[in-house]
Amino acid sequence: MVIDYLNLGFRCGLEIHQQLEGKKLFCSCPTLNSDKEANIRFERRLRAVAGETGN
Repeated sequence: MVIDYLNLGFRCGLEIHQQLEGKKLFCSCPTLNSDKEANIRFERRLRAVAGETGN
């Protein structure tokens, strides 16, 4: 079975979080970063949608 995502109008988003060195809000455990340098590259493309433009 092959799914035609373009024909379906399927869209998917990705949410990315940044790991920070600092203090945790609800916990006293340490904040340790696992890597000091990123080993990936990504491009950020932003497109405003209805409801985000303030109109």
